[in-house]
Amino acid sequence: MSWARATIVVALVTGCHGARGRDGGDAGALASMADTSTSEAGTALFANPASRCGECHGAFEGQWRRSAHGHSQTTPAYLAMRDHTDAARCDGCHAPLDRLLPADDPARGDGVNCDACHTLGETTPRRSGGGFTLHVDDMTKFGPLCDAKNNYFHKVQCSSFYGQSEMCASCHWMVERIGSDELPVFTEYEEWQSSRQGAIGISCQDCHMPEESTAVAVGARRRGGVAHHDFGADNPRFRSSALTVHASIEARPATVLVKASVRNENAGHDVPTGLPERRLVLRVTALDASGRKIDGAERSYGRVLVDGTGEPAPFYAATRIGADTRIMPDETRDESIELSLPTAGELRLEVVWQAIAPTIANKLSLPTGEVILLHGASKVDKPGSRHPGAVATIPLEVAP
Repeated sequence: MSWARATIVVALVTGCHGARGRDGGDAGALASMADTSTSEAGTALFANPASRCGECHGAFEGQWRRSAHGHSQTTPAYLAMRDHTDAARCDGCHAPLDRLLPADDPARGDGVNCDACHTLGETTPRRSGGGFTLHVDDMTKFGPLCDAKNNYFHKVQCSSFYGQSEMCASCHWMVERIGSDELPVFTEYEEWQSSRQGAIGISCQDCHMPEESTAVAVGARRRGGVAHHDFGADNPRFRSSALTVHASIEARPATVLVKASVRNENAGHDVPTGLPERRLVLRVTALDASGRKIDGAERSYGRVLVDGTGEPAPFYAATRIGADTRIMPDETRDESIELSLPTAGELRLEVVWQAIAPTIANKLSLPTGEVILLHGASKVDKPGSRHPGAVATIPLEVAP
C-alpha cells in the first residue's frame, strides 16, 4: 500500500430501493462507484472512531453523539427499514466508512462519525443520487478553519466547501426512477435551492451548525466562528423555531370553533423534510371540566408515498406519491376545526413532530417517536344560545 494519498470514491446510497426501475445511465454510474469503494476495503488506514477524536475534541464528540449523525446506523427505524432493502446501498450514507475498514477496526459501527465528514473531499450532487470522495489513507483532516495548524496527530487542510450546502447534498438529495416516473425520496437539498434562504446564500450549516465561541481542541484558546456539531439535537427550540402558529377560538352554543394558522417561517426547506415518513401534526383536543377528552381532531402534514395498491408504504416499497401536504418555506396553512364541548371545559392545541407516520410505524412495529414542539391551552365557557360566542386566542409556547 502506497503512503501517497489515494482518492476513494463512495457511492451515494441515501435510498434503499435496490436497482429496480432505475434508468440505465445512473444505474451504471452508481454501480461503478460501488465497485470502486468495495474493492478498496481495508484501505482506510487513518480513519478513527469518534472516541479517538474525542481525546482532543471532546466537546464536539459529545455534541455529535446526541445528533442524528451519531445514531445513523443504530436507530430502530433505520434497522427496521434496512432489513427490508438493499443494505449495502443504505450503509453508504449511514455507515460510510464501514466498507473501507478492516473487519476488526474500532471505527466500524460508528455511523456518520468525525472522519466520515472531515475526510470528505468532494461531492457530486444530482437528483438521482450523487457521490462523495473520502481521503482516508493519509493523516489530513479537512475543515473550514483556515488558520488551523498541523499537529502531531494529524495534518489539517482548510476548505470553504465545509460551509456550502453542496457538502450535505450527496446524502440529502435523491429522487428515484420508477420506470418512466420519478419518486421523490430525499429532497431537502432541492427544496433549499428554491427557497428564500437558498437565494440569499444561507446554507444548511448556517442553521444546523450555528457558530459559537469555544476552544476547538484541548488546550487551545477560545475563538469565535466554531460550528456546533449536534445539528439541533441539544436545542428543544430548534424544530419549533421553524414555525409560527396562531390560533383563536370561538365558543358556540353547541361547539367550539378553532381557527389556526401554521406558517413555515424560518426553515429553508419544506416542513417536515428528510425521511418521507415524517409528519407534522396540528392536534386539537376538547376536555370537560374534569379533564376527560370529549372530542378531538388532527391535521397532518407530510409526503405520503404509496405502493402499487395505493396503500401508504415506506419509501423503499413505494411506487408513487399519494399526497404531499408538507408546508413549503414561507407558506401558511389555515385550518378551521369545530369540536364538541360541554358547558365549560378546556381546549388544548399542540403542534407535534412525528419521526415516522403511525401507518408506517405499525407496519414496521415501531413507535411514532412523537415530539411536542408547541402547545397551548385555554379555558372555554360557552355562551347561551342567545348570545354570540366570544373570540379568544390560544397562546402557544415551546413544549418543555
